[in-house]
Amino acid sequence: MIPDAGFHPHVLIPQEHIGWMIDQPENVLSARMTQVGRFGLRYLCPTLDFNHDMFMMEAVRKDLTRNLGRLQSAMVQDISHTIDNAMGLDDGSWNEICIAKVMEAVVFKSINRTIVGTPLCHDQEYLNYSTSFATWLGAGSIIVGQYTPWMMRPLFGYLGALPVYCCMQKSLKFLVPLVRDRMEHIKRKRADASFEFDEPKDLVTWMVIAVLDNPETKDSPPGPLATRLLLFTLGAMHTTVMTATNTMLDLVSSNTDSRFWEMLREEAASVFQIEDDWADAASLPKLSLADSTIRESLRKNPMLTRVILREVMPRDGVTLPSGHHLPKGAWVGAATVGLQHDDRFYLKPEEYDPFRFAKKQADAADEGNLEKLSDKASIYRKNQGLATTSDIYLAFGHGRHAW
Repeated sequence: MIPDAGFHPHVLIPQEHIGWMIDQPENVLSARMTQVGRFGLRYLCPTLDFNHDMFMMEAVRKDLTRNLGRLQSAMVQDISHTIDNAMGLDDGSWNEICIAKVMEAVVFKSINRTIVGTPLCHDQEYLNYSTSFATWLGAGSIIVGQYTPWMMRPLFGYLGALPVYCCMQKSLKFLVPLVRDRMEHIKRKRADASFEFDEPKDLVTWMVIAVLDNPETKDSPPGPLATRLLLFTLGAMHTTVMTATNTMLDLVSSNTDSRFWEMLREEAASVFQIEDDWADAASLPKLSLADSTIRESLRKNPMLTRVILREVMPRDGVTLPSGHHLPKGAWVGAATVGLQHDDRFYLKPEEYDPFRFAKKQADAADEGNLEKLSDKASIYRKNQGLATTSDIYLAFGHGRHAW
């Protein structure tokens, strides 16, 4: 059991119980309840409607993931333009920059390309408002949800809700009309096959379709859906910015004799040989070293120290596979840092090895001490995608609620 600043202690389970925990239904171990409590959403966003959560996750898992390749060309253009503006094109002199600010600009514009599409993703006024919303809600979630004792959360939460609400309303002035128009166009297209409407490939379209396809929500107003899109921007923005910033800083502070930078540049040069390669969805999976570098930063410096948090829902509590009983209302989760720095699963876990996940099992054997690793870890060392999770790699959580 780990104490918590908010006076809500967490029970951290061992690695061998993670599989059991993620298999429990929502009415036994609830992920939603811990999300609302951990981020102080009932105070910072008291009017938030959670009825569209399932559609958000379904649209992200199915439609967004499947269509990222189609959006790659446009995203590359946005990223290239933003980096050129932030870092400059003068390669003959030094230019001091803030990596976090540059990554924020790059990530926010490219993420909005996938969420709201054009032209809104290029509207600087909307970007400013939505960035302010993400900043205020992100800071408030940490302060109110994680560092404020529960008896004082209403006071601090409702005070923090004022700037959050202001920025949200300014952002929704752009989002609500967009969602409303998209709903009307898709409904009209379904009623009249002759109506010409080419559905934009963005999260707005996919979420609207998911909502309209469900009998319980097909008549929903655009407001709640627009709010969920804004909240998704918050989650996607901060986690991606932190990951990109940490990856860059880890590389900069690594041993220059290891030639990590040079090897990454050589890999990129071999994959992106002509301009069209940047728009080719088949190019990114070939960047095994770059993929491994990001994953190693997430392993060594995870964004959250405790993940897969669940709240015990049954009145009589639940009993862990170990026989320990947890009462109703208890929070249970897993410790990210401990598992991802465990020498049972990772060779020399305290060392930064950006190409750790790109190595074949034979390469690991050459390093020696392979027999100390479990069979699970040996299998996991094979090349896998960046977002692949397991019970020993929890950078994005694990299970059906992994983010």
